[in-house]
Order: sequence, then structure tokens, then C-alpha cells
Amino acid sequence: MLTSARSAFLALALVGSLATGTAFAVRQFDEDGNVVSRPHLAAPFLRGITLVPADPSDATIASAQASAFVTALRDAGMPAHRHGQMQPVDDVFMDDWRVDRLPGDAPALARIFIDPGDDRLWAVPEAWHLIDRGPAAISALLAAINDGTPVGDTRGMSGSFMIQEDHYFPLSRQRISARERTILEAKLPRIERDEPFATQGKKIARGDFAAAILGTIVNRDYEVFDGRIVTGSASSPVLNPAVAEAMREMWTSADPRRLLLTSLLDDVARGDGAADGAVVRLALYFPKETAAAFAAALDAGIPIGVGESSLSSTAIAALALRGEPVVIDALMRRLAASKDEVELASLLAPAIFTHDGAFAAERLESIAKCTPSAMRARATRRAFGDALTFIPDRAGPAVVAGLATRNAERSRAILGALYHANAAPSWLVSTLQPALEDATPTRYPAPTYAPQEQTDDYLRVNDMAAMVLAKHTPSLHFDPSTPRAERDAAIAEMKKAVDALRRGDAVAAAPIELFGPSRLATLEHPKSWLRFSSASTADRAIGFFFGHCQDSSLDVVVVDLATGTSTVRPVTDESGQPLLGNTEIVGRHATGEPLLVVDSTRYRVNVDTGRAVKLEELPEANPARNRKSPVVVLDDAIISSDDKGDIYRTQRADGTRTLLAARPKSGRESDDFFATGTSLHKSPVSSKILVDRFANDGPPTMIDLATGVASPLEGFPSWGYDGFVGPYLVNNVNGQRTLWDMDTRSRVVLPVLPGDSRAAVGTLDGKIVVVVRSRGDVVVVDVEKKAIVAATAVAVPDEYPALQLSSDERTLFVVQQVRDAEQSAAPLAIEIMTFDVSRWTRPSAAP
Repeated sequence: MLTSARSAFLALALVGSLATGTAFAVRQFDEDGNVVSRPHLAAPFLRGITLVPADPSDATIASAQASAFVTALRDAGMPAHRHGQMQPVDDVFMDDWRVDRLPGDAPALARIFIDPGDDRLWAVPEAWHLIDRGPAAISALLAAINDGTPVGDTRGMSGSFMIQEDHYFPLSRQRISARERTILEAKLPRIERDEPFATQGKKIARGDFAAAILGTIVNRDYEVFDGRIVTGSASSPVLNPAVAEAMREMWTSADPRRLLLTSLLDDVARGDGAADGAVVRLALYFPKETAAAFAAALDAGIPIGVGESSLSSTAIAALALRGEPVVIDALMRRLAASKDEVELASLLAPAIFTHDGAFAAERLESIAKCTPSAMRARATRRAFGDALTFIPDRAGPAVVAGLATRNAERSRAILGALYHANAAPSWLVSTLQPALEDATPTRYPAPTYAPQEQTDDYLRVNDMAAMVLAKHTPSLHFDPSTPRAERDAAIAEMKKAVDALRRGDAVAAAPIELFGPSRLATLEHPKSWLRFSSASTADRAIGFFFGHCQDSSLDVVVVDLATGTSTVRPVTDESGQPLLGNTEIVGRHATGEPLLVVDSTRYRVNVDTGRAVKLEELPEANPARNRKSPVVVLDDAIISSDDKGDIYRTQRADGTRTLLAARPKSGRESDDFFATGTSLHKSPVSSKILVDRFANDGPPTMIDLATGVASPLEGFPSWGYDGFVGPYLVNNVNGQRTLWDMDTRSRVVLPVLPGDSRAAVGTLDGKIVVVVRSRGDVVVVDVEKKAIVAATAVAVPDEYPALQLSSDERTLFVVQQVRDAEQSAAPLAIEIMTFDVSRWTRPSAAP
């Protein structure tokens, strides 16, 4: 049996007597991303496949269903992208984001790892129905590829910056037949690389998604047009009629089934990289035609593995899904005889679990007990994930057996499946208790949440087991990003809690009180964002709207929360013209009104009158846009950076200018980028100012205005600061929000993981932090006790809620946007929720 990628080629050379053909090398990648020359089989056992005539009535019904699904696809609003930022904890257990993020009710076809052409389509049932229909859907999809109804903004730049020569063509010339290439050369000749398509930047249309689904069915990479400026011409059949013509000429046929069968068999025979996908689709769309050939190959010992041989786990899953008896019988025989971890896991397709759960559970336990594979246990990870989806009550013994081997990769695979399980099985706590004793090191570094820092601290199996228990057990918490000694202490406490849970005792935890909003106000305003000043009170909210897209004009809003009425005034200059620019509230007047700074023109605004008073000119002030805060305005001075990125203090009385900190120079950094990227943050509890993005290869800098001393913050993340939360620095890199204690120079550990926080505010004394978690609830955290003491009874669905505490720290403001299905448009309205949080933030002052 195959046990490694290196042995695969030799093994294939020894099975030439089987009906599996001659092996030859093609360029491929192993699971670690290394380029390897792996054997590829031309699969001659599929030669001579003939089309079984379809029942005409069945074909008519299937085509009608496909047309209905296309109509529903056109009428459905497309959801947002599925894969956003992942926290490092997810990275530890992330083998395939497609499967790990599938909803519990995902169709069986989705588990075969077929990519529907755009990640947003994973959440659209009609897309999967169309992929399931296969050739019966081709005609309906071809009719829809020029549907120009917009469904969302373009995605902008592609996620990959590796641009191949083939990308300059509107449609790929790689891994296609000679017939298709002839059509493309005639319809879409080569264009100049620097010739932009006239309508680039338009919204993605429904026809683009129809084309992506068509490509999924016919084994072609028809990407959704995303407005990439690196592409010489639009590949959208909506924006480029020639693309639609080429697609229709390639795939229009009086007999779509015959055309697709011929094309897939040609893909297999060519051996140019399209064969693996073709084999999957032959199993999926032509089960009756191919069942006998696949069954014979399985019985003859055809190699099976994870992307390293002629019959992949994906093809096995497609075969089992269609459930042809002769294939199922062959799969069961092969499963019963196999003793290799990778082969067993690859054969254990999702449909096998539903076909015979008891047999599948026994084979899963055999996977856990056999000699661990020398390669990574990705196939084992998938098999256990499927077991937890289809037979969770029977998977416990296999989990026990697998963890008992104390093999780091196998344990990580099993724990990863448990981490991403849709629901925790009843046996989870008791089964994972022994794993808390397993200190076997893995090759995965502990997540530091500071990407620029290197660590020699690696996670152990017991760390991973604690992560799983904490995710699925509300009374348990574990942060894997803390130093090893702190993790050991947390695991020791978790062991005590697990003992109590197993005895049926209640685990002692601070009671969590639920609280709801005191008031709710809705503002209808055609702008994207509303930000409040801390000068707001429980009765009077003060903030400003700033514009959507090109409309960057400013409006100041004052909300009477007792009555729900609001006053919105445009901010204008002396001549009455609207002010434009990137704006932040950087302070407040003695009257309590906010002080606003506009990047381009530097204005101060009086809220009551809506009149703008020009702020003193900032000497050599940097006009860069989209920064956290361009300046810090004090009572007597203005702190700003010049065009070189150096930090100056300018006295407001006489304009005297003093250098506070010169930006460190480095040969590794881009001077222009860091000079224009510097941002300043004033501490609310001291005279200190944080300078973010000050140097590429150094820590952030803290300037003490009382002494004029600038000091680097050694040991802190180098960049990505949102400012201060009370006395703490808040760092936010790739969605990982962490708090840092200035006194102890260490990270503040909270019972909310850094990647699970969307926004945070804190009290000035540092005892209470309020966090909006990714799941949408707002929690009040006691920093000293490291416990959640209160949570909202309402959800905050907006992805980036605005959060603010009033200056007296008694009132919490949460601002969210009310949107329609077109997420890219300006919001329909703004909702303002206020919460009385004085019971926790100011208990001594509470009534």
C-alpha cells in the first residue's frame, strides 16, 4: 500500500500489470506546497466508455428543473464572501477552509470538494442544484451567461499576485482541448497586455456566476470577473460579448450529455492536469456508464490516495455519492481489506457513513489504530470530520483509539475535526480528558497574534485538546497564545473543571447577567458611517456622519435620545461650501463639543451652529488619507508629522515648533509609505502619545509629552494599533485584536480570544472592557478576574459596529447599519442603541 508521496512512483511502476496504465510525471504540489513530480495515470480503464441513452422524459424534467434553478439564481441576492480573516487559532486546525466552513445543512455534493467557481456561491442552494444536474443544466446556464443584472461590487485585486502568461487572455488556454483552443483563437485573439477593458470596475453580474457554475460542470476554470487591473481584458461574458460567443460555441450541443462525456474523456486522455477533475465528473455525471469500469479498477488494486494517484479521495466521494450498487460493493470490499491509513481514509467517503454507519465506524477505528502515515494526516482529518457529521454518536471509540497512539499529526487531525464540528458530541469532555495529559509537541508554533515575531514555543497535543474543549464548553476558557507556563496553569485549572463536569457538578463561574438596550434611535441618512464623540451622554449623543465612496462630505449629528429626534447639520467652510476629507474626532472643546480635524483643510467645528472655524495651519502637516488620526490636538499645542514622518509639537499660541521624535531610518523600508502612514494616538489617562507605523523594522514609539522623551516599546507588536482602550494599547493586525498593559509591558489576557473581537472600549481605570464579539453579542469583561460578567440580550449583526463609552463611562453606544441585500451600497438607516452599563463600569456611582 502507498505510505508516502515518494513511494508512490515506485508503487505505480510495480502495478503495470493491472488495468491502470503507464505512469508519467506531471508538475504538481504536495500538501506542504512543494513542487513535486508525481505520477499521473491516463486511466485507460475508462477508455471505451459509451453513453447510455437517457430517458427523454427524465431529460426534459431535468432541463426544466435547471431552468428553474437558474431563474432562482438570478433572483437571489449574493451573500458576502465566506472566507474572511481567520484567527491564528483557526490556522492551527485549518486543512481545507471549504469543508471546515460548510454549514451543517450543506448538500452532500458540497462535501466532494467541488469548487462552484466563486466562494459566495457556496451559500446559494441553487448553485449546488445546478452543479448536481450537470449536463442537464448546461443549456439553461448558457442562456443566462449574458444576464447583466448586478449582484455586488467587483472583488478588486485578485488574491494571488502570481500572474501567469495565460492570465492575459480573456479565457484560459491551459488544460483545454484542441477544439476549444481553436474556438478561442478565432473568437478571442490575443490582446495587448496594457489594454484595459472599457467597463472594468463594474459590478459583478448574475451572468458571471452562471458562467462560473458552467465551468464547474465542464471541468474548466471560468473565474468570476473581479475587475483585476492586471488582466488585459475582461473574462466576463456579460461585459465582453466575445466571451459569451466563445462559451456558447464550445458548449452548445443538441446532446449536451454526449458532448460533456466526450470532453471529459479527452481531459483524462490528455494528461495535462485536467484529468483528476475529469475523473471526478465522470463518476458524478455518468455513473451508469462508468460504474463497471471503476468497480473493476477498485478490485484490481488501483492506487488510491489524497491527490497523489489516479483515483483521489474526491473521485471516491463522487462514486459513493451516486451509489451505483456495483461501485458500493467494490468500495466496501476494498475498505474491508485495506490496512493503510491514507487509503482507508480516502475510501471512507461521506456516502459510506450513511450507507452503513456501523461498518464505517469500525473502519474509522481501524484508521486510528493502524501505523501512522509518514505524510500529513489530511485524509484522516477529513474522514473524522465526516464521521462527526454523519455518525457522531459512534465516532467516540475511534477518537479514543487515535489519541491513544500519541502521534502528533494524527492527534492534530482528530482534534481539528472536533474543533470544526457543527455540534459537540455528548462524549467530548470525557473522551478528551486523557488528552490534557499528552504533552507531545507538534510542529505548529503557538499563535502570538503578532505576525512579525518569531517564536520557538510550539503547541502540544494537550494545548490543542484544551482549545477544542474551550470552544465547545461555555464554562471553559483557554488562550493558546499565552506563554507555555501560563498555558500549563490554565490546563491544570481545566483538568479540575473537567473532573467536576464528569462528576456532574456545576463548574464554578462568575454569573453572567443579561442586559438590554435602554433606548433605540433610528436615523435615516444616506451616508455610510456614524461615529460618536465620548462627549455624548445618556440623553444627548454627539457625532458625525462621513460619506460613502466619493461622497466624503461631513455632517454633524446631535441626537436627543429621550425623544429620538435628531439634528443633522452639514459642516461647511466660511463660504458655506461642504467640507470634504477624511475626518476623525480627536478631542473635545471645554464646552464638551467634539473637535474634528479634516485631513485636507484642517477645520474645527462648533456643533451647535454647524459653522466651521478654520484650525491653525499645521506646519508641514501630512495630508495623507485614510489614517487612524492625522494629528493630536491639545489645549496648548498640536502634535503632527511632517512629510518625512518626523513628529513635531507646534504651540498654538505662537507657532513655535519642536521636534519630538525623528522617524528611524531603515534600508528595508519604503520611506514614502511609512512617512505617509504614521498615525498618532493620545492616551486618555496620561500625557503619552503612541506613534504607530513609525518604522518598518522597529517597535512602536511612545512619546511622553510631559518630558518630551520618545521611547520604543520593545516587545510590543510593531504596528497595527487602533489606539487606547482605557489605559491599554489595543493592537489590531489581520482582525486579531489584543490589549497590551503599558505598566507590565505584557498582553492582557481576556476570556475573549483576540480573533473573536470586532470592537472594544474600556474604562479609564482599566478594570472593565466592553467587547463586541464575532458572534454579534456585546460582553462586559472584568479584566482582573478574567471573566465575562455581563452580556447583551440583543445581537449586533453589523460586521464593523461602532462602539463608544460616554465620558462619564455610564452609557454604552452601539451603532449599526441597516442594509439591504446589496451590501456595497450606502446603508438604508443607522440604528443607535444605548445601554446603561454603570452597574459594572461605575458601581460606586450607580443609583
